[in-house]
Amino acid sequence: MSVQMRVGITGANGYVGTILRATFAEEGHEVIAFVRPNRVTSESAAAMAGVAEWRPYEIRRPPSGSAISDLDVLIHGAWDLTLVSAGDVWGVNVSGSQQLLRNAADAGVRRVIFISSMSAYEGTRQLYGQAKLACERTANSLGGVSTRLGLV
Repeated sequence: MSVQMRVGITGANGYVGTILRATFAEEGHEVIAFVRPNRVTSESAAAMAGVAEWRPYEIRRPPSGSAISDLDVLIHGAWDLTLVSAGDVWGVNVSGSQQLLRNAADAGVRRVIFISSMSAYEGTRQLYGQAKLACERTANSLGGVSTRLGLV
């Protein structure tokens, strides 16, 4: 039997987060779901089968310290897709993601995984890909890993 881990997932009520949440719970791991406070209702909380705890999360104000230091793994999948201007994308998504990744490293989270995109590659002209690539670089520089999902 494998060792149970405490796995934190940002964006836990999104498409990818929902699948990750269920998979880790089915494998017997303790899932901590980080979700936007205004997105948690009694119905959505009930739908989060297998979640040991939900914690409020806003990409603009990433958690630090005791809010994440109890995690073995942090999977960062949250991303605000409503932002379209370069200033907003970099000021919110990139800045917030990079701060969360640094906070996780400072808090001693053993494994940090950044959910990226196949749009993130050297030389891309897409704002989304450039932003994800910047976050990948931060994750990698701190000892984390990135995974580039496609067709999600």
